[in-house]
Amino acid sequence: MLQNSVLAGVLTCQLGAATFTWDGSQDEFVSKKGNWSGNKAPSGNPDVIFGNSSQLNVQFDFGNGATTVVDDLTFLSSAGNYTISSDGTGVLRVGNVDNQSTSLQTFDIPLEFQNKETVLAGGPIQFNQAVTTKTGNSELTFTGSSEIIAGADNIFSGNIDLFLSGTTLNLSNTNQSFTSISVSGDSIIDFGGSSAALNLDFLDVQGGTLTVRNWTGDPGDFQVINNVDTNSLTNIIFEGWGDATWNPGDGVTPGIVPEPGSYGAFMTLFAVTLW
Repeated sequence: MLQNSVLAGVLTCQLGAATFTWDGSQDEFVSKKGNWSGNKAPSGNPDVIFGNSSQLNVQFDFGNGATTVVDDLTFLSSAGNYTISSDGTGVLRVGNVDNQSTSLQTFDIPLEFQNKETVLAGGPIQFNQAVTTKTGNSELTFTGSSEIIAGADNIFSGNIDLFLSGTTLNLSNTNQSFTSISVSGDSIIDFGGSSAALNLDFLDVQGGTLTVRNWTGDPGDFQVINNVDTNSLTNIIFEGWGDATWNPGDGVTPGIVPEPGSYGAFMTLFAVTLW
Protein backbone atom coordinates (compact mmCIF):
# COMPACT_ATOMS: atom_id res chain seq x y z
CA MET A 1 0.00 0.00 0.00
CA LEU A 2 1.34 3.44 -0.87
CA GLN A 3 2.33 5.60 2.04
CA ASN A 4 2.16 9.40 1.75
CA SER A 5 4.15 11.70 3.99
CA VAL A 6 4.94 15.40 4.02
CA LEU A 7 8.66 16.17 4.13
CA ALA A 8 9.83 19.79 3.92
CA GLY A 9 6.50 20.73 2.43
CA VAL A 10 6.73 18.17 -0.39
CA LEU A 11 4.31 15.29 -0.65
CA THR A 12 6.27 12.07 -1.12
CA CYS A 13 4.89 8.70 -2.20
CA GLN A 14 7.22 6.01 -0.88
CA LEU A 15 7.43 2.84 -2.95
CA GLY A 16 9.35 -0.19 -1.60
CA ALA A 17 11.71 -3.04 -2.84
CA ALA A 18 10.32 -5.71 -5.18
CA THR A 19 9.73 -6.22 -8.90
CA PHE A 20 6.44 -5.26 -10.55
CA THR A 21 5.58 -5.88 -14.20
CA TRP A 22 3.11 -3.71 -16.08
CA ASP A 23 0.35 -5.33 -18.14
CA GLY A 24 -2.03 -2.37 -18.47
CA SER A 25 -5.06 -4.62 -18.64
CA GLN A 26 -7.43 -1.98 -17.20
CA ASP A 27 -6.23 1.52 -18.10
CA GLU A 28 -3.17 3.82 -17.89
CA PHE A 29 -3.04 4.41 -14.12
CA VAL A 30 -0.10 3.08 -12.12
CA SER A 31 -2.05 3.07 -8.83
CA LYS A 32 -4.55 0.42 -10.01
CA LYS A 33 -3.48 -3.08 -9.04
CA GLY A 34 -5.33 -4.57 -12.02
CA ASN A 35 -2.76 -2.96 -14.34
CA TRP A 36 0.06 -5.07 -12.90
CA SER A 37 0.94 -8.72 -13.27
CA GLY A 38 -0.54 -10.65 -10.37
CA ASN A 39 -3.00 -7.81 -9.67
CA LYS A 40 -0.63 -6.21 -7.20
CA ALA A 41 0.25 -2.53 -7.46
CA PRO A 42 3.83 -1.39 -6.71
CA SER A 43 4.82 -0.84 -3.11
CA GLY A 44 8.09 -0.29 -1.34
CA ASN A 45 11.05 0.78 -3.53
CA PRO A 46 10.19 -1.31 -6.59
CA ASP A 47 11.96 -2.31 -9.73
CA VAL A 48 9.41 -1.55 -12.46
CA ILE A 49 9.30 -3.48 -15.74
CA PHE A 50 7.45 -2.62 -18.95
CA GLY A 51 7.13 -5.26 -21.64
CA ASN A 52 4.58 -6.35 -24.20
CA SER A 53 1.30 -4.50 -23.56
CA SER A 54 -1.46 -2.82 -25.55
CA GLN A 55 -1.54 0.00 -22.99
CA LEU A 56 1.54 2.08 -23.84
CA ASN A 57 0.43 5.29 -22.10
CA VAL A 58 1.39 4.98 -18.43
CA GLN A 59 0.41 7.62 -15.89
CA PHE A 60 1.80 8.00 -12.39
CA ASP A 61 -1.43 9.19 -10.78
CA PHE A 62 -0.33 10.28 -7.32
CA GLY A 63 -1.37 13.92 -7.51
CA ASN A 64 0.19 17.36 -7.75
CA GLY A 65 3.49 17.76 -5.93
CA ALA A 66 3.94 14.04 -5.32
CA THR A 67 7.40 12.49 -5.64
CA THR A 68 7.13 8.85 -6.64
CA VAL A 69 10.19 6.77 -5.80
CA VAL A 70 11.09 3.67 -7.79
CA ASP A 71 14.37 1.83 -8.07
CA ASP A 72 15.30 0.60 -11.54
CA LEU A 73 12.98 1.03 -14.52
CA THR A 74 13.35 -1.41 -17.42
CA PHE A 75 11.77 -1.69 -20.86
CA LEU A 76 12.09 -5.28 -22.07
CA SER A 77 12.96 -6.17 -25.67
CA SER A 78 9.23 -6.81 -26.27
CA ALA A 79 8.21 -3.29 -25.23
CA GLY A 80 6.43 -0.99 -27.65
CA ASN A 81 6.61 2.81 -27.75
CA TYR A 82 5.74 3.76 -24.17
CA THR A 83 4.98 7.26 -22.90
CA ILE A 84 5.47 7.73 -19.15
CA SER A 85 3.62 10.73 -17.69
CA SER A 86 1.97 11.99 -14.50
CA ASP A 87 -1.43 13.40 -13.55
CA GLY A 88 -0.01 16.66 -12.22
CA THR A 89 3.26 18.27 -11.24
CA GLY A 90 4.72 15.17 -9.66
CA VAL A 91 8.33 14.00 -9.98
CA LEU A 92 9.53 10.46 -10.67
CA ARG A 93 12.61 9.72 -8.56
CA VAL A 94 14.35 6.82 -10.24
CA GLY A 95 17.47 4.68 -10.27
CA ASN A 96 18.79 3.22 -13.50
CA VAL A 97 16.74 3.36 -16.71
CA ASP A 98 17.28 0.56 -19.24
CA ASN A 99 15.65 0.39 -22.69
CA GLN A 100 16.31 -3.10 -24.03
CA SER A 101 13.89 -2.68 -26.94
CA THR A 102 14.38 -0.88 -30.24
CA SER A 103 11.24 1.20 -29.59
CA LEU A 104 11.31 4.87 -28.55
CA GLN A 105 10.54 5.31 -24.85
CA THR A 106 9.31 8.80 -23.92
CA PHE A 107 9.33 10.34 -20.44
CA ASP A 108 6.83 13.18 -20.24
CA ILE A 109 7.37 13.55 -16.51
CA PRO A 110 10.12 15.30 -14.50
CA LEU A 111 12.83 12.84 -13.45
CA GLU A 112 15.22 12.99 -10.53
CA PHE A 113 17.99 10.38 -10.63
CA GLN A 114 18.77 9.12 -7.13
CA ASN A 115 22.49 8.35 -7.09
CA LYS A 116 25.22 7.82 -9.69
CA GLU A 117 22.72 6.26 -12.08
CA THR A 118 22.92 5.00 -15.66
CA VAL A 119 20.57 5.48 -18.61
CA LEU A 120 21.13 2.54 -20.96
CA ALA A 121 19.79 3.27 -24.44
CA GLY A 122 19.65 -0.05 -26.26
CA GLY A 123 16.82 1.76 -28.07
CA PRO A 124 16.06 5.50 -28.12
CA ILE A 125 14.94 7.33 -24.97
CA GLN A 126 13.43 10.82 -25.03
CA PHE A 127 13.08 13.20 -22.09
CA ASN A 128 10.42 15.90 -22.50
CA GLN A 129 10.57 17.40 -19.03
CA ALA A 130 13.29 18.36 -16.56
CA VAL A 131 16.00 15.84 -15.74
CA THR A 132 17.86 16.48 -12.48
CA THR A 133 20.01 14.59 -10.00
CA LYS A 134 19.37 14.17 -6.30
CA THR A 135 20.99 16.71 -3.98
CA GLY A 136 24.51 15.56 -3.15
CA ASN A 137 24.89 13.66 -6.41
CA SER A 138 25.66 15.30 -9.74
CA GLU A 139 26.80 12.32 -11.83
CA LEU A 140 24.72 10.69 -14.55
CA THR A 141 25.89 8.20 -17.21
CA PHE A 142 24.42 7.80 -20.68
CA THR A 143 25.41 4.63 -22.51
CA GLY A 144 24.06 2.19 -25.12
CA SER A 145 24.12 1.88 -28.90
CA SER A 146 21.09 4.11 -29.53
CA GLU A 147 20.41 7.71 -28.49
CA ILE A 148 19.14 9.86 -25.63
CA ILE A 149 17.00 12.72 -26.98
CA ALA A 150 16.25 16.11 -25.46
CA GLY A 151 12.61 16.83 -26.29
CA ALA A 152 12.56 20.51 -25.27
CA ASP A 153 14.85 23.38 -24.29
CA ASN A 154 16.60 23.20 -20.92
CA ILE A 155 15.68 19.61 -20.12
CA PHE A 156 19.19 19.35 -18.68
CA SER A 157 19.58 22.67 -16.90
CA GLY A 158 20.82 21.56 -13.50
CA ASN A 159 24.32 20.89 -12.19
CA ILE A 160 24.78 17.56 -13.96
CA ASP A 161 28.17 15.97 -14.59
CA LEU A 162 27.36 13.82 -17.60
CA PHE A 163 29.38 10.77 -18.65
CA LEU A 164 28.95 9.60 -22.25
CA SER A 165 30.05 6.05 -23.02
CA GLY A 166 29.41 4.68 -26.50
CA THR A 167 26.12 6.46 -27.08
CA THR A 168 24.51 9.49 -28.75
CA LEU A 169 23.21 12.60 -27.03
CA ASN A 170 20.72 14.12 -29.47
CA LEU A 171 20.03 17.78 -28.68
CA SER A 172 17.24 17.66 -31.28
CA ASN A 173 17.61 21.36 -32.11
CA THR A 174 17.27 22.46 -28.47
CA ASN A 175 19.38 24.40 -25.94
CA GLN A 176 20.94 22.39 -23.11
CA SER A 177 23.44 22.97 -20.28
CA PHE A 178 25.63 20.68 -18.19
CA THR A 179 28.33 21.31 -15.64
CA SER A 180 30.55 18.91 -17.54
CA ILE A 181 30.58 16.21 -20.18
CA SER A 182 33.19 13.44 -19.94
CA VAL A 183 33.55 10.93 -22.76
CA SER A 184 34.88 7.45 -22.01
CA GLY A 185 33.92 5.60 -25.21
CA ASP A 186 33.15 6.53 -28.82
CA SER A 187 30.15 8.84 -28.53
CA ILE A 188 28.19 11.41 -30.53
CA ILE A 189 26.67 14.77 -29.71
CA ASP A 190 24.10 15.47 -32.42
CA PHE A 191 22.97 19.11 -32.47
CA GLY A 192 20.04 18.12 -34.66
CA GLY A 193 19.46 21.57 -36.18
CA SER A 194 20.69 25.12 -36.59
CA SER A 195 18.94 26.43 -33.44
CA ALA A 196 20.63 24.03 -31.04
CA ALA A 197 23.11 25.21 -28.41
CA LEU A 198 25.22 23.45 -25.80
CA ASN A 199 26.79 25.18 -22.78
CA LEU A 200 29.34 23.48 -20.52
CA ASP A 201 31.82 24.37 -17.83
CA PHE A 202 34.11 21.45 -18.73
CA LEU A 203 34.58 19.04 -21.64
CA ASP A 204 36.88 16.04 -21.28
CA VAL A 205 37.42 13.20 -23.77
CA GLN A 206 38.95 10.53 -21.54
CA GLY A 207 38.76 7.66 -24.02
CA GLY A 208 37.55 6.98 -27.54
CA THR A 209 36.37 9.85 -29.73
CA LEU A 210 33.62 12.43 -29.50
CA THR A 211 31.90 13.12 -32.82
CA VAL A 212 29.97 16.39 -33.08
CA ARG A 213 27.25 16.12 -35.71
CA ASN A 214 24.92 18.63 -37.39
CA TRP A 215 26.61 21.65 -35.83
CA THR A 216 26.51 24.86 -37.85
CA GLY A 217 30.05 25.77 -36.86
CA ASP A 218 28.96 28.81 -34.87
CA PRO A 219 31.21 28.84 -31.77
CA GLY A 220 28.50 30.68 -29.84
CA ASP A 221 26.34 27.56 -30.06
CA PHE A 222 28.98 25.35 -28.44
CA GLN A 223 30.40 27.08 -25.38
CA VAL A 224 32.84 25.55 -22.91
CA ILE A 225 33.84 27.96 -20.15
CA ASN A 226 37.08 26.28 -19.12
CA ASN A 227 39.97 25.31 -21.39
CA VAL A 228 39.71 22.03 -23.27
CA ASP A 229 42.99 20.14 -22.94
CA THR A 230 45.04 19.26 -26.02
CA ASN A 231 44.47 15.51 -25.66
CA SER A 232 40.70 15.99 -25.64
CA LEU A 233 40.83 18.25 -28.69
CA THR A 234 42.69 15.66 -30.73
CA ASN A 235 39.87 13.21 -30.02
CA ILE A 236 36.99 15.48 -31.09
CA ILE A 237 35.68 15.04 -34.63
CA PHE A 238 33.45 17.68 -36.19
CA GLU A 239 31.60 16.08 -39.11
CA GLY A 240 32.09 18.25 -42.18
CA TRP A 241 34.76 20.36 -40.48
CA GLY A 242 38.45 20.09 -39.74
CA ASP A 243 40.41 19.69 -36.55
CA ALA A 244 38.96 21.47 -33.54
CA THR A 245 40.79 24.39 -32.00
CA TRP A 246 40.07 26.25 -28.82
CA ASN A 247 39.81 29.88 -27.86
CA PRO A 248 38.66 30.90 -24.37
CA GLY A 249 36.59 33.76 -25.76
CA ASP A 250 34.96 31.90 -28.63
CA GLY A 251 34.61 28.34 -27.43
CA VAL A 252 35.33 25.33 -29.61
CA THR A 253 36.04 26.35 -33.20
CA PRO A 254 36.51 23.94 -36.12
CA GLY A 255 38.79 24.30 -39.09
CA ILE A 256 37.15 24.31 -42.53
CA VAL A 257 37.51 21.21 -44.67
CA PRO A 258 37.24 22.23 -48.36
CA GLU A 259 35.23 20.17 -50.79
CA PRO A 260 37.38 17.91 -53.02
CA GLY A 261 38.74 19.78 -56.05
CA SER A 262 38.39 23.21 -54.47
CA TYR A 263 41.43 23.33 -52.19
CA GLY A 264 43.10 26.03 -54.27
CA ALA A 265 40.18 28.36 -53.63
CA PHE A 266 40.40 28.11 -49.86
CA MET A 267 42.72 29.90 -47.50
CA THR A 268 42.66 29.34 -43.78
CA LEU A 269 39.31 30.66 -42.60
CA PHE A 270 39.88 30.14 -38.89
CA ALA A 271 43.07 31.19 -37.12
CA VAL A 272 42.67 30.53 -33.43
CA THR A 273 45.26 30.16 -30.69
CA LEU A 274 45.28 26.71 -29.09
CA TRP A 275 45.38 27.04 -25.35
